[in-house]
Amino acid sequence: MQVSRQEPERLRTTAARQVGRKQFRDALEARGIGTGMSYEALHLCSLGRTFGGHEGQFPNCERISRETVSLPLHAAMTGADVDRVCAAAAEVIAAGKMN
Repeated sequence: MQVSRQEPERLRTTAARQVGRKQFRDALEARGIGTGMSYEALHLCSLGRTFGGHEGQFPNCERISRETVSLPLHAAMTGADVDRVCAAAAEVIAAGKMN
């Protein structure tokens, strides 16, 4: 699979179906690419729970919170950096399809 900067939705849906988030993050880390988990289901954080938030209340939000991975993206990245991240992500996803 070829992943380009123009295919973020394809990457998201393919990665979620083929490779677990921990496996995906660990594989990128092994390639020297850090990732993050930036999206928290706000209704499940302590403040959200104070206002009655509970599991199952917003299932799509909860799924997104469980599956989303933040890839490196900053102004200092070169085109080559972006291509390296995309190629590594594609490699990990392709390897996940074989497992």
